[in-house]
Amino acid sequence: ARYGIRALGIQTAAVVAGGQKSGTPTAITNCENYDGTSWTNTGAMNVAKEEGAVFGIQTAGVACGGFNSSPLAETTATENFDGSTWTASGALNSLSYAAMSAGTQTAGVRAGGYLNPTSAYQSFTEEYDGSSWTSVNNLVIATAGAAPSKNGTQSAWQFSGGRSPDVTT
Repeated sequence: ARYGIRALGIQTAAVVAGGQKSGTPTAITNCENYDGTSWTNTGAMNVAKEEGAVFGIQTAGVACGGFNSSPLAETTATENFDGSTWTASGALNSLSYAAMSAGTQTAGVRAGGYLNPTSAYQSFTEEYDGSSWTSVNNLVIATAGAAPSKNGTQSAWQFSGGRSPDVTT
């Protein structure tokens, strides 16, 4: 049992990654694959991430950003997933957690989020090519914790809701 996890994939081939166990002050590296019926422990991430961004599919996923300790300490760590093993990749340009994300392992996007201890909502947008991040146009409204479509592509995706700083439509 844990919270602050992130998931990617589809109903019959999914991954949950990271999070934090209740009562512990630090994020964890645990990951599990889902085959539509049961969960199986799989390779742990190299860097613990809670409320990080994830995108892709079970055999070609990405986990990036989030925070990894308490008090909150954001990370720029990015890792690629092949279905069983996580491999370190290029660092993000911007720190935040609760960012929105979508795309594939070789064409992903991550935007917005929240930054502590400044309590600032972020408006950055970065695109991922499978090994490095490039900063592109900022969001119109700095937003964190929105519900991304997750099924969009790097060049065509949307998100809705979130906080900026109040709950927004």
